[in-house]
Amino acid sequence: MRLQKRLIEIIAFNIVNQLKEKELMDVVKLEQVVEAIEKVIIDELFIEDKLDEEVRQILAKHMGEIQKENADYHEVFRKIKMKLVKDRNLLL
Repeated sequence: MRLQKRLIEIIAFNIVNQLKEKELMDVVKLEQVVEAIEKVIIDELFIEDKLDEEVRQILAKHMGEIQKENADYHEVFRKIKMKLVKDRNLLL
């Protein structure tokens, strides 16, 4: 996961505070709501991490072709990732 737990906590807390300030939500148990948002963020990051690993595996299988074509690894990575995102209707 690219974000540290503490940063995720801060992001979740800020989301809840901004929604409260704009009166878009009324929170009785602030800590529970923050924890729920943290879980959603962590789950989404985990999905993206798994997708990145899958892309790396695909690239590893085709490394010879990538080198032969003198293709930019990062660009090929991005294109494969975006194709998988589109094919799977993911939102990153």
